[in-house]
Amino acid sequence: MKHFFVVISFLFIFACQGSHEKKQPSLPPPPSQPTASLATKQGNFVLQLEIANTPEKREQGLMHRTDLGDDKAMLFIWDENVLSSFWMKDTPTALDIIFLNDKKVVTYIAPDNKPLSEDLITPLKPFRYALEVKAGFALKTGLKVGDIIEFSLP
Repeated sequence: MKHFFVVISFLFIFACQGSHEKKQPSLPPPPSQPTASLATKQGNFVLQLEIANTPEKREQGLMHRTDLGDDKAMLFIWDENVLSSFWMKDTPTALDIIFLNDKKVVTYIAPDNKPLSEDLITPLKPFRYALEVKAGFALKTGLKVGDIIEFSLP
């Protein structure tokens, strides 16, 4: 019986000690990275997006950038459909530019645009979104006009 009380006392003392470590305040989860996804005959593809949704960000675009990875893209967003031109001035990386309507349907693909070119890239129809990706993306993924690119924005 004495052994029983010793064991119970030990368990009681151990249980009451608790942790003396200071708990870190919980931080909110990091903001989710915007992504775009598409499914083609070649497979499923996901891109991490940078967002250009102001006149200043759209004007800057990917100029002077050399670090665009295969799974990275810049999504240009307008509040309504527009008919506008792009160019590659001060952009040292060859790009595909994919134009989408307000339903996220691909309406025009301008593939393999030459770095630093001042030639205008103008789609045939108004668009709501434009997606700049590393050159060769449309070919590699089998992306074509009429495909839908889904994206989520924070």
